Amino acid sequence: MINRDNYPNAYKEVYVILKNMDDKEIKEIPITVITKIKEKMNDNYNFELDLNKELKDQVLLKETKVILAYLFLNYLATVNQKEFINKKFSNDILKKEKDKGRYSENLFKRNRNEEKMKK
Repeated sequence: MINRDNYPNAYKEVYVILKNMDDKEIKEIPITVITKIKEKMNDNYNFELDLNKELKDQVLLKETKVILAYLFLNYLATVNQKEFINKKFSNDILKKEKDKGRYSENLFKRNRNEEKMKK
């Protein structure tokens, strides 16, 4: 679950990650966005990036992952990557909605059966 109180620490993690990224990639992110990240980060939070590990293997806050996903989708992803991600999100949302519908149907069936049993 996302915790708003973790965002200052997440911004610090993102800032450290950005500082260690390739200059070519960093230039794709507007300076105003990077400035906001720096302004909102918790300077007192200690985060060290393990340069011997891939980013996916780092221990990161969930909020950090959300921010990184946003940055990737909006500034770094290719057109093909964006299409793939958007299709995946759409499929995930449809699946959740479908599952919600099944849950509701089962709940209503159970309630109707309980009412019949009471009569």
